[in-house]
Amino acid sequence: MKQPFETPRLVLEPIQEAHTDEVFDKLQDTRMYEYIPSTSPISIEELKQQFKALQQQFGLWDEDTLQLNWMIRLKPENSLIGRINICVYDNADAWINFEIYPDFWGNGYASEACKKALEVLEMHFKIEFIKARVDTRNLPAITLLRNLQFVVLEEETDEQQFVFALEMN
Repeated sequence: MKQPFETPRLVLEPIQEAHTDEVFDKLQDTRMYEYIPSTSPISIEELKQQFKALQQQFGLWDEDTLQLNWMIRLKPENSLIGRINICVYDNADAWINFEIYPDFWGNGYASEACKKALEVLEMHFKIEFIKARVDTRNLPAITLLRNLQFVVLEEETDEQQFVFALEMN
């Protein structure tokens, strides 16, 4: 599970503390935080600690939860362009989150990475549903999820979010 997975244009590689230096500046772009309830890392040291923790958790069950965090690397340029996370629960549900850095938006990379992550998930786990939470104004993410056959499960109006779900086989 800790090996990289490839698509025609991308490599999904398990997150490592060493990725910090390559992505810190990309995470300072304020466009990243228009639809997500977080802010850019305060310091490179803070980000290193986050990535180190995610690296240590990768593929290990913590009580009833398994964290899978991959960095998305664009093959031709060999540059990191985003991140994808899947959180698997022992109740046969999982949640997916994805982010593509703004300079790489609009090229179908999120779709390609999500398809591969879902394929990996299906190969290794018996998941009934995978879910995603998306800001109701984030039309590109909503379109991506619908194209992947996710359907709106509920709308959290007080949070301005949709919860999408995909039934896995």
